[in-house]
Amino acid sequence: MTRYDWYLTGDVDAFLARAGAFLRSRPAAHTVPLTVTENLRSHGAGAYGDARPEFGVLEGPAGRDGTRAVRAAYIRTPPYPGVLTALTEQEADALARLLAACHDGTRGTAPDDARPPLTTAPDGARPPLTTAPDGARPP
Repeated sequence: MTRYDWYLTGDVDAFLARAGAFLRSRPAAHTVPLTVTENLRSHGAGAYGDARPEFGVLEGPAGRDGTRAVRAAYIRTPPYPGVLTALTEQEADALARLLAACHDGTRGTAPDDARPPLTTAPDGARPPLTTAPDGARPP
């Protein structure tokens, strides 16, 4: 079983601190996230509307040196739909479950400042989300 952790934040700088090098490593494939994050840095969080932007970073398992490589990224600037970099079905499923747990379900938006930056649960805890290559879901 392979472990992957999604981290969500509403802070563009925290997002870029984790995912910036990953996005810049393939600028053609990551044009939209790079452009959107630069616009948000230049023009502020309200550049695309009144709702708070949302960012996610998927980190893979720790390597021998203890570092964790970024495998995918997610951005959403309401009212626009989310944008994902390439990822597997299991990784997308883990993100969908995390977003469902963090959102209030009324209009597809997370409670605005109810979630501190870089959390993976509504209560601020950071539990790992585990996915298996065979698509099995953890309990």
